[in-house]
Amino acid sequence: MYKKVVALALLAYSVFGLNVDLSNIDITPFIPTPSILNIEKPSDPILSISKNISALVTDQDDREKLAIFNYEFSKRILGYNTDCQQVNDVYVIAGKLFFKSTLADKYDGLAESITDILRSVIGDDNHQLSKSERKALHAYFEGVSWALIQKG
Repeated sequence: MYKKVVALALLAYSVFGLNVDLSNIDITPFIPTPSILNIEKPSDPILSISKNISALVTDQDDREKLAIFNYEFSKRILGYNTDCQQVNDVYVIAGKLFFKSTLADKYDGLAESITDILRSVIGDDNHQLSKSERKALHAYFEGVSWALIQKG
């Protein structure tokens, strides 16, 4: 947009000379929004875990893809009527399909950190997820997404 205004101003100057008043032209710079997702800042306990995961991922493209992936998972987990093992399976299989092998062994501790989130919310024993467990998983994975899009 800015280049077009300058081009028009130069064209007007070349055609009409110095008699053209360009002082009334309002040139406001376009500032793009850097956010790829609109997520509210998570609570402090979630934020501390999310920041640790975010610190592991250094590539900007990977950060964005992981943010989108975890955001989608966080939205969908609310509607899953399933047990703990199936939640783990869904996350792993969806991750393999979405990322293929691009993240395999790329970030030390990433898989373990995700597993720690699952374990801290739903425990080690296989049982049907309660609504409160699904809400907690939603909050944690949305928090991971938030932390991933903050750094760049």
